[in-house]
Amino acid sequence: MKSIYKLFVVLAAILSLTTFSAHAAIDPGASSVLLRTSCDDGAGGTLNNCFNAPGTLMNWIKNTRQPSATSTLVVDIGPGTYQRIEWLCAPGQGHVSFRGAGRGRTVFTNDFVLGNAMTFQNCENLTFDSMTINAKFISVVWAGKGNATWTDVELVAGYATWYETPENQLSTGSVCPSGVNNEHKFFSSSLILKNPTIGALIYLNNCGITWFFGSELVLDVPSTTWGGVAMGVKSSGAGHEVHLYGSNIRLFSGDNSAATGLVALNANTSGQIHIHGTGIDVISTKDIPVTALQATTSGGIHADESAYVMRTGPGGTVTRISNNGGHVHGVYTWMHVPDTDGNSATVDTNYFSVNGADQTFVKVGTSDGHPHPAIYSDACTAAARWYDTVDKVCRGQ
Repeated sequence: MKSIYKLFVVLAAILSLTTFSAHAAIDPGASSVLLRTSCDDGAGGTLNNCFNAPGTLMNWIKNTRQPSATSTLVVDIGPGTYQRIEWLCAPGQGHVSFRGAGRGRTVFTNDFVLGNAMTFQNCENLTFDSMTINAKFISVVWAGKGNATWTDVELVAGYATWYETPENQLSTGSVCPSGVNNEHKFFSSSLILKNPTIGALIYLNNCGITWFFGSELVLDVPSTTWGGVAMGVKSSGAGHEVHLYGSNIRLFSGDNSAATGLVALNANTSGQIHIHGTGIDVISTKDIPVTALQATTSGGIHADESAYVMRTGPGGTVTRISNNGGHVHGVYTWMHVPDTDGNSATVDTNYFSVNGADQTFVKVGTSDGHPHPAIYSDACTAAARWYDTVDKVCRGQ
């Protein structure tokens, strides 16, 4: 009888352990939780504090866990593809770190033709690490104020990788009212726009200040049926700024692209862009206008210690600086007279900038046979924009 009793106790203990494993718990005060494509623990049970759907996770965060500045939350995200995240934060909400398993391994997506992969509004102190955010339309929509840090993140989209808009206006792309500012920092990240079909804008800054450190912004349209001006970064509104440090922005349009123009950076309606130690490449193989720095309607650009590669077809135009009612501080010295169509044997007549902002060295036809410093001058003709400061004449090459 005693042996039977002991056996019963052992079996009961085993059963209780099995039941606990099969019905894993979610701790309402957990400091970290899991997001997995499956919460199976591999032994017939279920992982504790694990969610297998972003929607269920976000509902728990907003309604149960409610993180705060003194009670933050970490979401550890495993490999796999997950559907979109949306969080319209109430005042004070946020304080969550989303940590993925690496670019291309943890992927948030939305395959709907006008879908966004992530949408946030007024959220505070969010962080995103080691993931890809991929959408056919917009990678991330950020409405209103708030702040976030993005590290080793890849944003891929068909229309815009980043789209800022006022609170409760998720689709307007309007400029936020004065005093409504957010702040975002990107470290070692990539923002990539591929073959758009509706429009093309890598980064729309309408509501605050963005910082890029060691990151790349890429617009690649080798072939597309969309016919319009593709743009890299657009910053609009007083107090709204984009800063790029040690980064790269490059725009490419191919022979089979219907794009009608490329603009790398545009500051307008008092928006600001600051570029330091950044490569700026604007290249088209077709005859379309390409522009590096564009300021309109009191917009301002400060570009220093940056380098440029600018090319288009023989019938297109290349403009390093376009200023229409704004201001651009971006003096640059070319290593030689810019070759915008790849034919160094001919004089370029399709290169434009602003008076006195570009410098180079001319060597063809100089009085002493030596290279002379030259400055881009509006007083010279289109065939010879470069004023030889030694011989006091305009030259084309």
